[in-house]
Amino acid sequence: MDQEPKPEINITITDLKNVLVLIDLITQRGALRGSELSSVAALYEKINQFVSETEKKIKKESDGSTNV
Repeated sequence: MDQEPKPEINITITDLKNVLVLIDLITQRGALRGSELSSVAALYEKINQFVSETEKKIKKESDGSTNV
């Protein structure tokens, strides 16, 4: 049997920003137990730091490319 190729999975910075928004919403609405908050907060901080660093890198690269 021929297997169909699996589609490529892409996660963008916008996707990660949407995850951050969702985390904000579920915590504001009280959808998490207290025992879950620290692990969710740690994940939030990791994603937030990654997004921030990636956006700075993209901005730096795009600013550099216009100064040629």
